[in-house]
Amino acid sequence: TGSSRVAYLTSANGTMYFRALDLDHLGTHGYELWRSDGTEAGTYMVEDLNPGSSSTNPHELTVVGDLLYFSGFDWYYGVELWRSDGTWKGTKIVKDIEPGSGSSRPRYLVVVDGVVYFVAGRSKDGRELWRTDGTTKGTRRVADIRPGTAGSFPTQLTRVGKRLFFYADDPAKGRSLFRSNGTAKGTARLADLGPDSVSTSGYTIAAYGGKAYFVASRLASGTELWVSNGTKAGTRMVKDIAGGQGSGAPEFLTTAAGYLWFSAATPAYGREPWRSNGKKAGTKRVGDIRPGSEDSNPSGFTGFKGKAYFGARGPVALGYEPWKSDGTKAGTRPV
Repeated sequence: TGSSRVAYLTSANGTMYFRALDLDHLGTHGYELWRSDGTEAGTYMVEDLNPGSSSTNPHELTVVGDLLYFSGFDWYYGVELWRSDGTWKGTKIVKDIEPGSGSSRPRYLVVVDGVVYFVAGRSKDGRELWRTDGTTKGTRRVADIRPGTAGSFPTQLTRVGKRLFFYADDPAKGRSLFRSNGTAKGTARLADLGPDSVSTSGYTIAAYGGKAYFVASRLASGTELWVSNGTKAGTRMVKDIAGGQGSGAPEFLTTAAGYLWFSAATPAYGREPWRSNGKKAGTKRVGDIRPGSEDSNPSGFTGFKGKAYFGARGPVALGYEPWKSDGTKAGTRPV
């Protein structure tokens, strides 16, 4: 009746990798890296990096080619970046970023053009953006965005074409949107939204049509949908959905069925599903699922066979159910 608590399932070349807790006649191995080919015989632990009941607790599982990268704990190295080819011999630490038993705690792993980007911290320069090609020598900090020990704390790392977009703390402008090509010179803040504005890490960044879409706030227009092509001149608000200082407060930005989908709120219709083609005129509410100013609170947007599917709360008689939309009000209905 015990539970292995399987988590972080990640597939690579026909093999499923995951974290699991096991218990056998020798005792427990703790949370370690496992692999499976879909058969009982082909399901086994890759390596007990922390022998005995101690846990490596692998997480942030990310695949590049034939290799799996993950963040894991070892008593000697602390929490650092590891790589594995699925064998115990081929499972090794990439680099001890915070030397000794201290931990750099790699997070937000994302692959851009074959390079793994992640966020890691050192006591001497704080949490900043890093990159690796899988070798110790090729693992380095990309840029010291916030000099000193405080760190810029990058979040929401998102691949858009061959560039990386993310939020980070700028010492002069506060939390802002950045882009990077993997070099210090090619890492830059994209927009000065004003001293009274904030781009928060709680908002997602979505790739659509080769551009980055994100959510930003400022007093003049509230919290609305923005877009960036990777230049300061090409970073702008898409549409003032709520109007004036009100906030449309877009959430759940997702690319699906030919559009960028999200939920947004207006005083007249409440929080409803919206879609955008990247232009002001093409950014529209697709229905009033919960009639009037009440919220339908759509979420979980997913593309399937040319339509977007999502959960939403409709009229009282329907409750919260699955809906689908082709991007038009007439084509938005409960499944």
